Amino acid sequence: MIKICLDDIFFCIRRFVCISDTHGLTGNLQLPAGDVLIHAGDFSNTGTLPDCINFREFLDSQIDFRHKVVIAGNHDLTFDVLSYPETWKRFRHPVKYDVEACRAQVIEAPNVTYLEDSSTTIEGIKIYGSPWQPEFCDWAFNLPRGKPCRDVRP
Repeated sequence: MIKICLDDIFFCIRRFVCISDTHGLTGNLQLPAGDVLIHAGDFSNTGTLPDCINFREFLDSQIDFRHKVVIAGNHDLTFDVLSYPETWKRFRHPVKYDVEACRAQVIEAPNVTYLEDSSTTIEGIKIYGSPWQPEFCDWAFNLPRGKPCRDVRP
């Protein structure tokens, strides 16, 4: 953190690094330095337990970020506990994964805040996250277009 003094007022400069749609391809990902890492959806191909474990390992390796914020996306099937009982076979999961075990891999990682229709405040900055999107090919977190999407609130 850099502190700049102007007439006895201190300002903290924070660097947010925002990524999304990595789809399990984080192995060689080089990120710039920052204070807060935000992954805004689609960290996996289809949210399998191995996908979630790999993403957890990626999060654990990001030791230079003081805070990490994760928001699921439409590819993160096991994070949508309501639709997963229908989507797991269609997306050819070899077994029906325990959604709580998959979610725990990410949610319980150190210094990680998972947002699902919720917000958090990090160093004075409020961050809101929601995984919902207009219907698209029956992936996770789909809502009918129009009012149902507009009505999503924390």
